[in-house]
Order: sequence, then structure tokens, then C-alpha cells
Amino acid sequence: MGVENFIKTMWQSELIEEFRGQALIHEITYAVPTEGGKLIINKMGAVAVKEYEGNVEYDELNTTKVEVPFDQQRYFAIKIHDVEACQLAGDIRQPAIREGGYRLAKAVDDHAVEKIMESGANAKVVALTKSNAYEEIVNANRNLDKKDVPNDRVIVCGWDVISMLETGDMKDNFHQDVVANGMEYRLNGVRVVPTNRVADGTVIILSKQAVAMGMQLNELEALRLESSFSDAIRGLEQFAVAVVREEAIEIIKSK
Repeated sequence: MGVENFIKTMWQSELIEEFRGQALIHEITYAVPTEGGKLIINKMGAVAVKEYEGNVEYDELNTTKVEVPFDQQRYFAIKIHDVEACQLAGDIRQPAIREGGYRLAKAVDDHAVEKIMESGANAKVVALTKSNAYEEIVNANRNLDKKDVPNDRVIVCGWDVISMLETGDMKDNFHQDVVANGMEYRLNGVRVVPTNRVADGTVIILSKQAVAMGMQLNELEALRLESSFSDAIRGLEQFAVAVVREEAIEIIKSK
């Protein structure tokens, strides 16, 4: 059996790559530093702009360092008849990698959506229909404009909202572009990301600076299960998600 020949780096790199390809969180955030099992967030203070009267005064640039421990842990554990044979056969390994990456991504995404929905971000309760969905989303986006939120925004919604937008009176203003990996949607100049991670009737519009996430895949190992005469692979995912700019998020929800 091939437990002693387990190639940790191969499984780890493929799992992380698959995670990144399937995770919603990477569509709505920027990468931030991580260190020692913590998410490192540097908040920059305001830069003063002064009237020029012949002299220049320099101010200290103040930054606040916020450390968020990886407070979430999820694990996976799968049986494999022969680890070494699975490593050599891509048609056997890849389904396991895809499923593992999907489960890792879903765990992080579900937690991120929960954190956003529980935050103090402005939320409007309204039942979306094909008659009002476009207008409600545009109005929420305009709320971000009024708060000078950066234009690096993403609209996150379920496929039910996509159907409303495709069949409503404003469907001609809901842009769809064919790209290399499928269809890309835009509304009011903002990219729309359809997902099953949010509840029906829910829309989240946010700047990519509003939420921070960090994760690491620890304790990835192979072992022999003597009782079942098979090998196994198990791993521990540790991560944290933090809402750092509530004012840069607008939420529409049905209840």
C-alpha cells in the first residue's frame, strides 16, 4: 500500500487551486496577509488635504493593525483503496480533488455570507419580483455612491434574481457577455455574480474592500485504516472572515 509514498504538496496545491476556482469569497474580496494563524488587516487613517499657502506641512500616516485569529475549523476525511495508485491515476484523483475543493469553498462561503448578513450593513427588506428587482438593485448601488464607496463592487445574488432580471421590463439593461468560462453579467456597470450561496430573494452589493478572508490547509496527511483494509486522507481547514467596512455593503433581503 502507498501511504508512505503520500505526496502532501501535490494534494495540497491541487486542493487549494480547486478551492480558489470554486469559492465565491475570492470573487468579492482582495487577498490580505496572513501570519501565524491570523488574518492581518491594516486600516489606513484619513489623509488630510490642506489649502496651500506657500508652506507644506507633513502629517504622520496612521495605520491601525487588526489581527483576526482563524476561529473557524472544518475537516474532511475520505477513504481511498490505495493512495499511491490514486496519485498516479488522474481520473481517480481529480474527482476527489474537485469534491474536496468544493466542500472547502462552501464552508468558507457559507460562513462569509452569514457574517455579512449578520453585520451592521444597511439592509432593506423587500420582496423582489421581476417588476422591481432592477430598480431596487440600482437604488442600493446608488446608496453606495452616496457614501463614496469605491467602484470595485460586486453584486451577489441567487439564480432566482437572475431570472427576474432576465424576464423583467428592464431586461435590455441587464447585460450578458459571453466569456471564456461561461456567461458574465453586469447591471448598472457592476459585475453580477450568481451563486447558490445566498438565500432566494437576497442581493448583496459590496466593495471588495468590505470583507477580508484568510485560510490555511493544515494537518493534511495519509494513513492506513487497518479495520477496513484501506487508506485514507484527511485534512484540517482553518480560516477567518471579517467584515471590515460595513458602510461599503448594501443588502436587499425578503425578510
